Amino acid sequence: MINQKSPGQDRITADYQVDTGRRVCEGSACSTLMAHTTQPVTGFLTVVAVDTPEDRLPGIPVQAGPPAPQPGSRQQTLQRAATWLTANNGGRPVPSNQGSHWRDGYRQDCSGYASMALGPV
Repeated sequence: MINQKSPGQDRITADYQVDTGRRVCEGSACSTLMAHTTQPVTGFLTVVAVDTPEDRLPGIPVQAGPPAPQPGSRQQTLQRAATWLTANNGGRPVPSNQGSHWRDGYRQDCSGYASMALGPV
């Protein structure tokens, strides 16, 4: 359990961590790990969102990543969408600009973001 002893904090259960290979920072804390949560919701949580001095959650095993999402799946769309959140110099979102295209060829506006997230048809 995360935040097991902090009064007033949500309790989140994580069963394993995955090394994504992508460095994410929040303030001065950085990590490449995401924790797989099972309670109260199922999904992944960046380890830097949890206030720990380490770059990993103590006592929670690190496993190989989850199976690759199927093309066109909700999971793949969400993973693709998340790439633009840190694509600008490794830690900032892609800047919005209706007159420009990002390095991946998609326009830097809302329609380009949606097209990139949905992927090639």
